[in-house]
Amino acid sequence: MKFTDGFWLLKNSVKPYYGLRVVQATSDETGYNLQVSTRPIRHRGDTLGGQSLRQALIRLVANVSAGPVLSVRVYSPTQGVVGVKIDHFSHVEPFPNIPLFPNAKPIPDVSIKRDESKLSLSTGGLTAEITDNPYTITFKSPKRTLTFAGEKHQGQTVKIWNQDGGTSSDQAYKCIPFYITNRNYGVFINHPGEVEVEVGSEKILERYTRMTGRPA
Repeated sequence: MKFTDGFWLLKNSVKPYYGLRVVQATSDETGYNLQVSTRPIRHRGDTLGGQSLRQALIRLVANVSAGPVLSVRVYSPTQGVVGVKIDHFSHVEPFPNIPLFPNAKPIPDVSIKRDESKLSLSTGGLTAEITDNPYTITFKSPKRTLTFAGEKHQGQTVKIWNQDGGTSSDQAYKCIPFYITNRNYGVFINHPGEVEVEVGSEKILERYTRMTGRPA
């Protein structure tokens, strides 16, 4: 999704909260579940939701927001694919919710590793590395970094939303929320809403169509 208006403004009614630090991390057979704070954690009091009257007045005067805690899921749905899902509290699943793997089974292939400096998840030559403080996610394949969370790239913006504006306009009427880069990886945005992206190999298409379906 795109929340900016131009290069330095935000869209109306948008207030950003940025993940700063992983405060809790658990793992299962397919990936990690992270609790990510959007405010600095300097002491135990910063993790509490309650506050005294004096603290409330100080916050009111200073106009400081506590900020939400984000639930981040980093996992592998099938071989060679890393998924990232971010939630804030409970939510309603987007509609229409199109199920993945309609006619092909996922291929389980994931390895998770944890050390003092980072968490890592590897599958099919693709690795996601997570640092806790500061919170970052870096995607790598052998001998190269694919993308790094936090770095901003300026380029062409493509809106993924079906519109019939004519063949000469920048609108499109056959939109698919998936793109392939010239660095031999693809990004699939599994959401039915309007999104914008700033921007192939057969192997990438095989993994994409395994998740979303293939012609009979």
